[in-house]
Amino acid sequence: MIYDKDGNQVPLFDASSQEPVIEDRGPKQPTAVKRLGKGQSCQVNKFSGSRIRYGRYMGGVTGNAKNVSFSEKKGALTGHITDRPDLSTVAQYFTATPSGGPYHAAFHGLLYFEADNPVPGPNYFMQVH
Repeated sequence: MIYDKDGNQVPLFDASSQEPVIEDRGPKQPTAVKRLGKGQSCQVNKFSGSRIRYGRYMGGVTGNAKNVSFSEKKGALTGHITDRPDLSTVAQYFTATPSGGPYHAAFHGLLYFEADNPVPGPNYFMQVH
């Protein structure tokens, strides 16, 4: 489950009913995983360019940490949730906007973001609780 800053549940969409995730639409989706433990955070570099752009890593958690918060600064992002770094296994996706953040989620899988024709300068921040 993912919740926005007001505690409203963010709709999750089933990726299995959509077109395949693996497409050559711009820089490749991430396959490297960066796991964070409780109290750790990461700032992601800005997205730039045209077409679809992806974050550099799939984010995950370590140990008994499972609560994650994230926010973005500009433009809408699509978040992808998967259970392993195999891009064909994306289970769900959602849309996150600056006005809805920070978002809060509890999950055991991996999360990565994409921006479609990004507004110059969008980036996101992720923290594990």
